[in-house]
Amino acid sequence: AQTGAVAPSGQSAGNAPQRSASDELLEQSRSQQAAGNFAAATHSLEQALRINPDDPALWLEFAELKHAQGDDEQARALAHKAIALAGGDSRITTRASQLLK
Repeated sequence: AQTGAVAPSGQSAGNAPQRSASDELLEQSRSQQAAGNFAAATHSLEQALRINPDDPALWLEFAELKHAQGDDEQARALAHKAIALAGGDSRITTRASQLLK
């Protein structure tokens, strides 16, 4: 896991299978990114976002991945999405704001 990583936000017990699947995809994406496989990491995050499109931590991870790839315009757009969904979670808003500078 990357330093300062934010765990995806919790949901009700009825959504546990989706949480587990998106958590696995998030971890898979982090491993793929660490190995330098940005295309696979992007695909894994896109799959996780299909499962949990309202999870600000996933949007933030995607923003940071795009930033790491040098796509700052896309990173900023995704950071704005993460902030919009964060509901005042300062861990997310602080990290996302770093991408907007």
